[in-house]
Amino acid sequence: MNCKSCGTSNPEGAIFCRKCGNKLVENKQGGCSKSAVIWFILLCCFVGGIIIYNNTRYTYSPTPLVSENTSREEIVEQKKASYLNVSNVDVCLSSIGESETITIDTDGEWRIGTGVENWVSLSKDGNSLTISVEKNDGQERTDYFTVVADNIEKRINITQYANTDPYGKITNVWVDHNEYDDDGKKGMRIHIAFKAHNMLNKEGKVSVYFYFSDGTALIDANGSYKTTDGYVAVSRSFCPSYENSDYNDFKIFMPYSELHLDSSADIYFQATLWYNHERISDYSEKEHMQYTKNN
Repeated sequence: MNCKSCGTSNPEGAIFCRKCGNKLVENKQGGCSKSAVIWFILLCCFVGGIIIYNNTRYTYSPTPLVSENTSREEIVEQKKASYLNVSNVDVCLSSIGESETITIDTDGEWRIGTGVENWVSLSKDGNSLTISVEKNDGQERTDYFTVVADNIEKRINITQYANTDPYGKITNVWVDHNEYDDDGKKGMRIHIAFKAHNMLNKEGKVSVYFYFSDGTALIDANGSYKTTDGYVAVSRSFCPSYENSDYNDFKIFMPYSELHLDSSADIYFQATLWYNHERISDYSEKEHMQYTKNN
């Protein structure tokens, strides 16, 4: 091996020149070139990048919308209604008995809170709520209920107007047989208990109608005790001195002869109230009787 400085020939394996002493070979033992070091560093970077990529790919998990530590109460809180609107909170209805439908608008679930009295009924259908009232035969009456959506509550007021038209109700009927009127006619004395409303100084009428047991009306024969269409009936007028009056024993006499029965028969009668050619009460219960010819 020749020395690069002085040209002297040196034995193989010599490290220093035997003449000038300069180093003959650099990095002889286990050394590496500068380029080898650079390639080694690049290789490490490449391998390291692959490892990091794979770890990121298989261990990543997205951030949950609701933390695992979020309580059930907090989840419910997030879903609560933020508003509650009702189309009409003051419902007014007539005395005849009618209905009105209102609309509920909310972003949550709603329900009926406070209930109502037995003359009011509520019917839910989706976001609609129908309010119905029975016929009112008395004074003006009021009630209310609530609609609830989570922590929001709305009150709905109900007003049903009083019935200002005349009306009445028969509460009891009984009869005494084999009585006589002022003219000495034999017959039955019918007693009727009833209530008359909104009838101050208004003339009404109590009418009694007679039927065979199968419901067939008795037919008049002389035009004395009859309806306008020719059936047996008896009537008597009344005129209350008060707006609302109770009649505990209103009496009507019916001669047996005016029943126009030629033989014994099972019959019954019913009573009702009239005002201005309109019936203002339901019919009374049927009062049955056994008629015999010797009456």
